[in-house]
Amino acid sequence: MVQLNIRADSITAEVTRVERKADSTLTQVSSLSIEVGQISTRVSNIDSRLGTAESSIVQQVGQISSKVSQTDYNGNTIASLINQTSTTIRIQASKINLVGAVRVLSDLSGDMGTIYAGNIEGGTINIGTDATVGNNLYLGKYGGGSKSVVFGSGSVIQYNGSYKELSSLNVRLNGSSNEMNGQNTIYGSLSVPQTTSVSGLARANSSGIGISYSNGNLFVQVNGSTVGSVKLT
Repeated sequence: MVQLNIRADSITAEVTRVERKADSTLTQVSSLSIEVGQISTRVSNIDSRLGTAESSIVQQVGQISSKVSQTDYNGNTIASLINQTSTTIRIQASKINLVGAVRVLSDLSGDMGTIYAGNIEGGTINIGTDATVGNNLYLGKYGGGSKSVVFGSGSVIQYNGSYKELSSLNVRLNGSSNEMNGQNTIYGSLSVPQTTSVSGLARANSSGIGISYSNGNLFVQVNGSTVGSVKLT
């Protein structure tokens, strides 16, 4: 069935086909509407047993909107929408698949959403809360130059090509077993509290063997008690 209506301010055209089966009725409708400032098209497929599928495009002076929806026989609707204006394109759907190379020339931001991708490359990536890395974090893909991890307080973990430096007002190694292998050089002072157990070192005023100096004499202690001294000349 074909319907055509022509008025002073609008033109509408519609084509309808109804197909009746033993257990359902299928109605297909395609329509075109032309009004002042707006053109719209719609294609629908209504199945009394399965539900409704519909697509539409509405073109106005300032925007173009398209919609594809599907409604099952229980009334549940799934829809995807695209709205385009002179400044903004908005895509809303349960799934958006971008196939091929996607290049972003300005800011990419999300509101508590998730971006899934095999690789993401960018000049600068700003992360407002947390970053979770599954395996390895590489700094300096192409090698050379200084690489660093800078914390908000000004503390830095830096590698300059020869040395890896921990730079902070205070640095604490708080593991149950910390090892320093190879040749280790300490610039400045080394303070070991009396309550700390020391193995393999001689320390003054501690259990085991200790040494101390006073008034030109070098004293030797065993288990905290002085057992002898040597006059230094």
